[in-house]
Amino acid sequence: MKQCKALLKKEWDTNWAGVLIPLWITGGVYVTALIGWIISLIRGHDLGALMQVSGMPAGYDAFMLYGTAAAITTLLGFVSLLSAAGLADSVINGGFKRRCEILHFSQPVSFLKIAGSKFLLVSLAVIPLFGVLSLLNAVVITAVGRQMFSGEFHYGLTGWLQSFVGGSLTILFVGSLAWLFAGVFKRKSFLMGLLVLLAIEVVIGVLNYTTGWRIPSLFEFLGRMVALKVEIDPSVGVLEAPDVQAVISRGWDTILSWTSALKLALSAVFTVAGAWLYKFRELS
Repeated sequence: MKQCKALLKKEWDTNWAGVLIPLWITGGVYVTALIGWIISLIRGHDLGALMQVSGMPAGYDAFMLYGTAAAITTLLGFVSLLSAAGLADSVINGGFKRRCEILHFSQPVSFLKIAGSKFLLVSLAVIPLFGVLSLLNAVVITAVGRQMFSGEFHYGLTGWLQSFVGGSLTILFVGSLAWLFAGVFKRKSFLMGLLVLLAIEVVIGVLNYTTGWRIPSLFEFLGRMVALKVEIDPSVGVLEAPDVQAVISRGWDTILSWTSALKLALSAVFTVAGAWLYKFRELS
């Protein structure tokens, strides 16, 4: 246990700035909003009037609370996803870049503990921070939204919860994919991995065109793994409020699906493969 704590502390001390990127961005947004609010008060603007919305179709207020909280959470999830992808390269290839990789591997601890502490920082440290920040944002957005609409508070929290669960699965998937790339490439691993995927996609396109085969698109598959879409009934008009309960139900159906199970399975495969490649590659 002491070894695990020491390894985690070492990884945190080395990479804490990358882990906290979503916090810095969220703090910057709030500081900017606060400055704008103060300036508006100094200029004598009636902020209360700006927060009053009238003439909305019946039932639209609940959908707006749900959708706004979900959208803000999704946006923060994208930032956290980029943070996890960058951390994968940093924790695996940081020793190589600083020319101390052999020193780290010579520690009297098992490789499983070394790799485990690194992966915990890549995904399982980013996701809890994403949860705390997104929940804070959802509570603030929903509280402000309650001044503009009359929807019940739980719609905002439901939008947060669904987006958080779906976003966490995507962060785990992309983080483990970046981890795999980092185990293969020592420099600019994520970019190099994307170039390899692009090359495979080109080969698939050429084979499909020249032979008439119908090999599925790799990028289309990855897009399905990363995306989290909730379809709204296209028959709903612009001036007609969507059925919020139906949208929420579709959201849970999307999250609790075989696609999510496949994300978890692939994340496990990428994690094990990346760790294996990292273990047996040449040290420097």
